[in-house]
Amino acid sequence: MPEGLRLTKNSDAAIIVLHEIYGINPFMHAVCQKYHSLGYDAYCPNLLGRSEYFPYDRQDIAYAHFIKHGGFDRNSLVTDLCESIRREYKQIFLLGFSVGATLAWISSASGIFDGAVCHYGSRIRDHLQLTPSCPVLLLFAGQETSFSPESILPSLSAIPNVRGEIFNARHGFCDPFSPNYNAPAAMKAEKLAQNFLLEKSGTTKEAAAKHE
Repeated sequence: MPEGLRLTKNSDAAIIVLHEIYGINPFMHAVCQKYHSLGYDAYCPNLLGRSEYFPYDRQDIAYAHFIKHGGFDRNSLVTDLCESIRREYKQIFLLGFSVGATLAWISSASGIFDGAVCHYGSRIRDHLQLTPSCPVLLLFAGQETSFSPESILPSLSAIPNVRGEIFNARHGFCDPFSPNYNAPAAMKAEKLAQNFLLEKSGTTKEAAAKHE
């Protein structure tokens, strides 16, 4: 499998960023750079088995490729990555988007992560029986076309260590390269994610303050 993205500077906390069906595109690079600048070591494993990322107008092809090459069973790759770097860090967090968010949700039950943030993981609805072993923040897009986040968030929020919020925005609203980008919602979601991770790690407050 082609290597993923890795940005390290001997931090004691790492973030594993899980990409959408499109692969490690400019948005994923931007996310990793952002959290790296906040003091985390950032890893973005390649879940597609190919070096090129898909353009947004090939959504159906990208999803079919993702499913063909392991789909949501890729959580084993995520947990393997964590276990391979576990000794290097005091804490390791997950940050997922879309299918990556669902993978983060599934992996959060493994017992090896310290927290997870899941952005618009629509397929989380297929894994409602799961109980995370770490704190999880769920950030849903209210304008989903395939399901209603309002129908599942109450039961998810009732799970210990799980909290969530629904944004009046479309799937992919955090991605400035996406036609579904919603700047106000993206800014609020980013702030919630950063505060959640700071609350759980407490290791990068000085770096975060420089970017406020």
